[in-house]
Amino acid sequence: MALILHREASPTALAEQLGSLLASDPLDVFDRELVIAPSPGVERWLSQRLAHELGSDIGDDGVCAGLSVHTPYSFMSFALGREFDDPWHPDRLAWLVLEAVDAAVQRPGFETLAHHLGADALSGGASKNDAWFHRARQSRRYAVARRLAGLFARYSDERPALVRAWESGAGGDVPPDLAWQPRLWRDVLDVARAHGIDESPVTRLDRVSTGLRDGTLTLSLPRRVNFFGYTRVSTATLDLLEALAARHETHLWLPHPSDALWQRLRQLDSGGLRRRGDDSARAAEHPLLAMLGRDVRELELTLLRRDVEDASAPAAAPFGQGPAGEGSSRGAAAGTRLEQLQADIRANRAPSAVSTIDDTASFQVHACHGPARQVDALRETLLWLLDESEGRLQPRDIVVMCPDVETYAPLIKAAFASVDDDGAHHPGRRLRVQLADRGLAATNPLAEVALRLLGLAGGRATASEVLDFAHLPAVREKFGFDTDALDRISRWVRTSGARWGYDAEHRREYGLLQMPANTWTLALDRLALGVAMSADTEAPAGALLPIDDLGTSDIETASAFVTLMTEVTAAAKAVRGTSSAGVDLPRGSFTPQEWFDWLRRHVGAVAAPSRDEAWQLGAFERELAFLAEGSTRTGLRLTDMRVMLEQRWGPRPSRSNFRNGAVSVCTLTPMRSVPHQAVILLGLDDESFPRSFVVDGDDALARDPHLGERDPRSEDRQLLLDAVMAARKHLIAFYSGFDERDGTRRPPAVPLQELIAAAAATGAPTPEDAERHPFEFVHPLQPFDERNFTFRSPLPGGSYDAAALAGARSLRQARESGRAVADEASLPPLLTGLLPAREPRDVTLDELVRFIENPARTFLSDRLQTGVTYEADETEDALPIDLDPLEQWAVGDRLLRRTLSGVPLEQASAEESHSGALPPSPLPSKIGDITRKVGAILRGLPPGERRSIDVSIPLPLNGPSGPTSIRLTGVVPHVIGDEIQIVNYSSVSARHLARAWVSVLAVAASRPGQEWSAAVRGKYGECRLTAPDDPLGALTDLASLRLDGLRAPLPVPAKTSLAFIEGYRTGRRSRNATEELALNVGASKALPVWVGTFDREGERDDPWWQRVYAPQVPSLDRLNAGNVFIDRSKRLWMPLLDQKGPIGR
Repeated sequence: MALILHREASPTALAEQLGSLLASDPLDVFDRELVIAPSPGVERWLSQRLAHELGSDIGDDGVCAGLSVHTPYSFMSFALGREFDDPWHPDRLAWLVLEAVDAAVQRPGFETLAHHLGADALSGGASKNDAWFHRARQSRRYAVARRLAGLFARYSDERPALVRAWESGAGGDVPPDLAWQPRLWRDVLDVARAHGIDESPVTRLDRVSTGLRDGTLTLSLPRRVNFFGYTRVSTATLDLLEALAARHETHLWLPHPSDALWQRLRQLDSGGLRRRGDDSARAAEHPLLAMLGRDVRELELTLLRRDVEDASAPAAAPFGQGPAGEGSSRGAAAGTRLEQLQADIRANRAPSAVSTIDDTASFQVHACHGPARQVDALRETLLWLLDESEGRLQPRDIVVMCPDVETYAPLIKAAFASVDDDGAHHPGRRLRVQLADRGLAATNPLAEVALRLLGLAGGRATASEVLDFAHLPAVREKFGFDTDALDRISRWVRTSGARWGYDAEHRREYGLLQMPANTWTLALDRLALGVAMSADTEAPAGALLPIDDLGTSDIETASAFVTLMTEVTAAAKAVRGTSSAGVDLPRGSFTPQEWFDWLRRHVGAVAAPSRDEAWQLGAFERELAFLAEGSTRTGLRLTDMRVMLEQRWGPRPSRSNFRNGAVSVCTLTPMRSVPHQAVILLGLDDESFPRSFVVDGDDALARDPHLGERDPRSEDRQLLLDAVMAARKHLIAFYSGFDERDGTRRPPAVPLQELIAAAAATGAPTPEDAERHPFEFVHPLQPFDERNFTFRSPLPGGSYDAAALAGARSLRQARESGRAVADEASLPPLLTGLLPAREPRDVTLDELVRFIENPARTFLSDRLQTGVTYEADETEDALPIDLDPLEQWAVGDRLLRRTLSGVPLEQASAEESHSGALPPSPLPSKIGDITRKVGAILRGLPPGERRSIDVSIPLPLNGPSGPTSIRLTGVVPHVIGDEIQIVNYSSVSARHLARAWVSVLAVAASRPGQEWSAAVRGKYGECRLTAPDDPLGALTDLASLRLDGLRAPLPVPAKTSLAFIEGYRTGRRSRNATEELALNVGASKALPVWVGTFDREGERDDPWWQRVYAPQVPSLDRLNAGNVFIDRSKRLWMPLLDQKGPIGR
């Protein structure tokens, strides 16, 4: 009996024909129909589709019962009942190959392999670099063994004749540089026999095929077997199917895009088995069949050489006509661009010039700025599709296919995360979107912990890596870390000075001897000590410095983090030990079973699933059991384990999250050829699609490929063609057409370019029309760009994002306001006029000082209740080798503050040496120089006891309701005698003078009768401010300025205005002084302070001034519009500078 072939352009038609066959010729009531599918998505769709065909009397309300649909890795293993323990599965074959490789590298003939794996001997004159690379190559063992196992499995499946020749003792048709492969394969078979495996995969194929043909072998299969949805079938599988057809009714249901192409290929001479001689593309008239359809063409050519009965009815669709319905490949005329494109492909003709409906709905291509904007545009497009259909289209009718699901998954989860439906969020968040084909590490937190733990154990254990590990969901669940706890832990890690390395012994692996500073051991000791004592507790010199500021509520979190790091450290030390399995293995190598026990023990110690996700623990155990199945007692290093888990737990097709009522997001593979009303292709970028495929130099088949053998790039092209034919109403593609950083234009992936060209030529009467791409939409960089909300929006239905619309309106208003007030006085673009005055309220000394330091900050934070974005504190991973100027200032400032709090300078310096912020010994730390500079500052302080003075002063002000009074309150510290001491470890600047001025005014106003002053001392510079005759009047004027600054930002940047007034005073004192000269001198001094110089940022770069004057900070002249800057600067700084003099006067 021949293999029975069924072909149709529509998988729906194939499913209907399959349903008719099963219904008209049912099996015995106790037998189950068997259908083999190529992917989980096809399996799920076919089961649901057959439910409409089977068991239904009226309509399509049937059920799919008595039917088994499977997607086995190998039909041979499935037929023999060894689907889950096939020794020739690549994951299990890797163990046999690894054992064979370990023995082979010691023998002649395998010198290349031995060198690649670092198993050869180093020459006597080898350098340190040579020795390092030699050790690094030794970490490739499992990776190479798994890759060779994949190659051998592929040889047996794609070209069994080659493997038969190897097993007979011949070298086969392989290049000379691969002559070691036949010998290694025979060694693998010897190892397999030693483990009780008596037949190779090709020997098993021959035995089963012969037994099926002569009737000596009976398989536990029903009398009818169906293979549905395949577009590529390997040689070994075809051999088995031919043999199976001798005893079982075997049907091959093939989705083929064009019966016309099939008929053309039947008439061609294929030119042999080799791909290099294949010219079947010339039979394809449509460019997409020629450029994307190599897999189906080669499948036909291989089937034509087999004993196959073609049961397909010939198609005879006239020119310009397409499908009559969703289940047929022949019928009514095409209307939309997509329908015409599909009709041309089915008829195997060049794109028709017949005009189509001028629509931009059936076929669209969207060019976006990067993956994030693609997902934004996807969300808007999904809403448009559902709205436009008026209920005829449901989320289950939409599939989103993405070549790189792992890259887009976090973006999709963020964009479609469900929220409370209070109307304040994007309506796209109400859509149900399900992600499929994720790696195990993405779906099971315990697997992610296992991979991360291997990385921590084998790496440097940097501070950022440890904090990332603590943030993992399963680790947080185990130790009860919430967001606040993790923030505190991050702060403790930065304070402790932990950088990398568990201890000094761990550092020795990297050539750092006797350098325990900044290791986790010292950091955890400091944290534990901080629980027991405060940082100001007297302790012997050289003792550890406790981490300060740990409250009672922090003890539990600190204890949990110490426990976590203790377990991680124990795991790291364990992998540096020796095997206890009774085999002679080098240090750091363990048997597979020991590694799996290590994973169970240490992952369980640092992670736990949530109560609602307890299944994750069972799934994790099953994965480890699968990996251990068939393993030997060969030694594996940590890098071998990482390769194994990453390969096994990477992205893979799965059955979950398909066709469950939600929009399905998956890779291109599982839903290939499955019809959907809308097919959306996401991420068709040039660098990711087709898959970047570098020919494996060790792949014997790739040297001279034959027809039908797998080629990933051709497979991706075929997947795109399948997606085009699977779309019923809409085909929409997204790609990164622009660089999101600099806007550089990027081309789409080459297959997508071919699709765009074919779509443009469809329905284009003239070449000029073919150059137009009305279906291509170019998106702006930002979702709040106002172009998204106009009738020319690149989004077919416009944007549904209310927040983005509000942003677009605000941006337009800001631009228009900026133009409207360009010539007005001090108002920034965000204001069209002064804000209403508020009744004065009490103010503190700190609030008044903050206003003088930065009026823009006061206006935004105190009046508008908003802020600016700052970079988060980064966790340092590198050892502090040298201190830059900013780090030196931070050390000096801490020393100064600590000493002023009462700690002796020598003790503060010693504590700083143990804080982890300085370069470790024996590197120079500059702590001595910094300590001397701090001492010089402190020596300038007068003798006497420091005290603090509380102030509470009533200030008369004018409010909107008339005269009123407020109270100025606060504490003035560091008062010695009648002088306030303002000390800092930097140059004396505007902010220090502002604090000194407000402090001396407050003390003089609250305690009149004394001659109060404020001494300002810094690393560079010092001065004294004396109290004026009317301190209360000066304070009242400052408070009045602050009230004005709450109605609109006062355009008086502190550093710039101080520099201006200093220059102005200099100009006034010069010979032949005039007001104009003084103003020019002041402007010349203020300009570089505001704008900046080549080596220093200007004050206009301050984020508060940037925010208040967005989108563009004004020039100094614009800042002085209406003479506001000059007038307010004089009012603010002239009284202060009049009272300024040197210390000691």
